[in-house]
Amino acid sequence: RLIVHVGPHKTGTTLVQEFLCRHKDLIFDKLNVRVGASREPKEGAFVALTIENRAHPSKALSKYVNKTNVKFDVREIRRWLDAGETVVI
Repeated sequence: RLIVHVGPHKTGTTLVQEFLCRHKDLIFDKLNVRVGASREPKEGAFVALTIENRAHPSKALSKYVNKTNVKFDVREIRRWLDAGETVVI
């Protein structure tokens, strides 16, 4: 199961993403839920689009996205999903 956290601009979405990234180990230990895009919170949207095979880098995202990180995260998330794990982005 893939859970994607999204929200409109200026609604605290980045704060939630930062919390998830900072506490990914605790979230996994306590809830058995994986957190994807764990290096940069802003990469989460790009990772989600890539998993859906719809990724097209936009100028708005390009300053936040490290393509190497995204490729790694996508591989890890696909592996977790194939194993039946729950992943939140």
